[in-house]
Amino acid sequence: MTACEGGLVERRDEVRLLFLAALAGEHALLIGPPGTAKSELARRLRFAFAGSRFFERLLTRFSVPEELFGPLSIKRLEADEYHRLTEGYLPTATIAFLDEIFKANSAILNALLTLLNERLFDNGKDRTEVPLVSVVGASNELPEGVELDALFDRFLIRCLIEPVSNEGFDALLTAEERWAPPEKSDRLQPSELEALRVRAAEVAVPTRVRAFLRALRVELSTDGKPRVSDRRWRKLVGLLRVAVAADGRSEVTLADCGLARWCLWSTPEESAAMGELLTKAIDAIHVDEVARVEEVASALVDKVDEEAAAEEQACDDAGRLVWRDSDGNETVARRNEQASSSTGDPLYIPPSDMKKFGRRVGFTFSELWERHYSEIADGYRRLEKWTSNPAHHLLTEATLEPVMRRRRFSREHVASRERQLEAIHADVSVFLSMMEPGDDSDSLWPRLPFGDLGTALTDARAKLEETARATEAALEKVRSLEVHES
Repeated sequence: MTACEGGLVERRDEVRLLFLAALAGEHALLIGPPGTAKSELARRLRFAFAGSRFFERLLTRFSVPEELFGPLSIKRLEADEYHRLTEGYLPTATIAFLDEIFKANSAILNALLTLLNERLFDNGKDRTEVPLVSVVGASNELPEGVELDALFDRFLIRCLIEPVSNEGFDALLTAEERWAPPEKSDRLQPSELEALRVRAAEVAVPTRVRAFLRALRVELSTDGKPRVSDRRWRKLVGLLRVAVAADGRSEVTLADCGLARWCLWSTPEESAAMGELLTKAIDAIHVDEVARVEEVASALVDKVDEEAAAEEQACDDAGRLVWRDSDGNETVARRNEQASSSTGDPLYIPPSDMKKFGRRVGFTFSELWERHYSEIADGYRRLEKWTSNPAHHLLTEATLEPVMRRRRFSREHVASRERQLEAIHADVSVFLSMMEPGDDSDSLWPRLPFGDLGTALTDARAKLEETARATEAALEKVRSLEVHES
């Protein structure tokens, strides 16, 4: 693809768009004044594909079907059969260039429509499949008349080509006249093209992209009625999938949707307004999307903070709870100690002959004296003997401090949290990348320069950057969580 750009000035996007159209099995249209390299662009496309069969014709209003589809077979006519000799003509080509495409007359138009869209050609009573990969159409002007609307709709990618700018004029004057096609070994093989299309069918089109296209469809409507055909929307999604697959990715992003600017316009005015329309479409969805990402990220970060700070009582290897006694030693045994009254005095059980006082089971030394031992002979000595016996101490379970440690989580829980954070961090990164200046020099295809669009997106940048930092910190916390094996 890069080799096909050699010697051309300010035609990088057009070369890549023609190549992408061919990868997706779509057709491309070049519209511009004479002398703007439209023919050269189309002719170079054939050198990108191995074994391609190229066909080229300049159409006029006097062109006849034989020029495109081949002459009638005289021998077959003698046998009362209508049959064209198509070898070397459009029905046997893989890459074709039709210059002044909109000068096609009605005799050519109907057969051309079926061939472009269904890849079928009616040859007499037989309908045959054609090997066509892509047709590049060229015209000095847009079509006029409703009879050409169907033909115009067959070209998914439409490029308005202007003369080289004043800034590129010096490069135009000094550009090399001769251009060497890429080596045959560097050209795309049919098997590689088929494999790419298989991968493209598996590329995901996430909700945010569908929401963007839906908002764009609303912006492109007139009085509530869509101006772009349903077929073009489906083909656009197919084009996006191929572009992403060729870029080695598995999911369409909003930035990829910049390709829509070459697919959805019908007039020069619409083409010029596509930037503003894309801005409105992205503004229509960004508030909810960015808010959703931030809300989910915030809730997830808070949960991770809570889990990272969570504690639980420690256990020994046998699974018994660990405590810390009054001496600061760790123990797994819950020992008993003598109970005390509210004033801190030791409590004792009463003798069996002592008068009962409700349901009380523990009494202090003073209470035992006043309520029982003060009334009997030698009571004080007997009280001292009673309270000195450990068997008469009222016991209660000792109050021990539990030994706490960081809570441990299962490996499955930690892995799940990590996946959740990585997914939301990826979403945040996507939005932030869209706010970078619109430099797509490293991209295979022209992308949507969100850095130049959507003031509301720009306003959200600071919050998204804060969210990105928070999710990165949360990931570190998750990876440091204690893990148990069970």
